[in-house]
Amino acid sequence: MLNHLDRIRRNKSAFFALLLGICCTFCGVGLARFSYSAILPTQVLDGWFSELQSAYLGAAILTGYAIGAIFSGKISLRFDVLRTLFYAVALIITAFLLSALNSVFAIHFLLRFITGVGGGVLMAVAPPAMLTFIPQELKRWAGAVIFTGIGLGVLASSLIAVIADKFGLTVAWLVLALLAILPLLLMRKLAVISASSKQNELSKVKISGAKLPFKIKAIILLILVAYSLDAFGYIPHTVFWVDYLQRELNFPAGFVAFQWGLFAVGAICAPFFIGFLGARIGYQTTLLLAFMCKAFAISLPLMSSHVLVLSFSSMLVGAMVPGVVASVAGRISELLPSEMQVSIWGIATSTFAIVQGISAYVVGYLYVEGAGPQFVFFLGALALFVGGLVIALSTFLNAR
Repeated sequence: MLNHLDRIRRNKSAFFALLLGICCTFCGVGLARFSYSAILPTQVLDGWFSELQSAYLGAAILTGYAIGAIFSGKISLRFDVLRTLFYAVALIITAFLLSALNSVFAIHFLLRFITGVGGGVLMAVAPPAMLTFIPQELKRWAGAVIFTGIGLGVLASSLIAVIADKFGLTVAWLVLALLAILPLLLMRKLAVISASSKQNELSKVKISGAKLPFKIKAIILLILVAYSLDAFGYIPHTVFWVDYLQRELNFPAGFVAFQWGLFAVGAICAPFFIGFLGARIGYQTTLLLAFMCKAFAISLPLMSSHVLVLSFSSMLVGAMVPGVVASVAGRISELLPSEMQVSIWGIATSTFAIVQGISAYVVGYLYVEGAGPQFVFFLGALALFVGGLVIALSTFLNAR
């Protein structure tokens, strides 16, 4: 791994592209997506919104994420990549700033939707675009490392939860806006380096129209089905985990922030391990292991509410959130030539986002008004287990 880092560091365009990719996942998913989960209980306890309203606000983020991911391809064809990323980050920063000024539900619903749109664009466009700067032999490793930004964002959001608890939500939103500026600083640097080296990778996202063999199409379809099940299955932990610990199990805010920190540690470490594992045993097997580990981790709250069990669940689910994403991206890179990976990754991200957005409303209602937290954790674990079976089926098809 150190050798990979050294080789990347000596190539300026590859180095800053990797940093920008990390910052985009940091901002688009870590901040825009997971920071809301961290401050949800404070939002309810401080009286900004009711429990059900807060659940719907979380769903608004995921709906916007779906819209952003779906239209990211058309946006990237209209603008160059850096301009697309700039507009997405600007949307997120604006939404954070406006969130600090009021507590009107309708306005916050719109702002959460806008935040999601920006996050969806960043997640769909940045990883494949930044990989065009990476040497071919390092693409698999770098593709996994880009997703460490998710874990770094979750870690930042755990600190935001503490800020919200101590200083109020207004200060928390302003700090989030400040953190979201990071990608903008790197965009300028990468644009200068790209221009000076006469590289053209940042012009437009190229989408290949080549036809795929039936067998590859079938495997890709199964991966998309499994990825959609992951989009449903991880909702309980990534939207309601902090709320569940603080308001259902009555743990203090400090302990809950620590749990979210464990979630972040897992999310930061996992992409490095996934990259290593994918290079050794292949991403097909790695993807199957990731699904089964995630199903087990989400089921742990059903077994016990002991501190150690909850802590293990926090860290393992945190690890498998970017772990599954990196494994899916790695598996796509194994199956397809590089010119086709952008379009298929866009389809995968869009499919995930659509299912995630719909699931958020369903799970939110079940969590608040329906069968309660235990039932939604059961549904999440079941969805991940079925997803693992689908990946196993794709393994069988691949062997044939």
